[in-house]
Amino acid sequence: MMDLFLLDRGELHKKASLEELHQATLSWKSSVAFWRIEMRFFQNLIDKYFMDMVSEKNLGKTTEVVDRMSTIRDRGLRELDASVEEHEAHLAKLLDHELEESVYRNEHYALAEGIAKFQKSFKELKQEVFHLVEETKHETDRIES
Repeated sequence: MMDLFLLDRGELHKKASLEELHQATLSWKSSVAFWRIEMRFFQNLIDKYFMDMVSEKNLGKTTEVVDRMSTIRDRGLRELDASVEEHEAHLAKLLDHELEESVYRNEHYALAEGIAKFQKSFKELKQEVFHLVEETKHETDRIES
């Protein structure tokens, strides 16, 4: 197996074997499934602390985070999941000679870029949720003591 970390993304998608691209796609499927679990966890966390979070101080931030979470969950994850599934189906078409390899590789590259963009956005959202919950918990503890 080639050292995939030494290649830039464009070169990786040109030089990687179809098996390596398939393995990357399977990894994406796993990541999307895990992100769904994470999203459920964060939603439960916000639900648990929601009443404390909607104080005057945090109302705007809480609303923004909840809206972004809904968008990521309802649109982002669903679209990624569908794109990864479609990409898997395109591999089958490629193997049946119903799709050009260059089309598949270009699609793979675009999907990789989409995955990276989603991952960055989701990471930022998680940081905001952590900060909001931490701030709310700190404020609640201060009031209770």
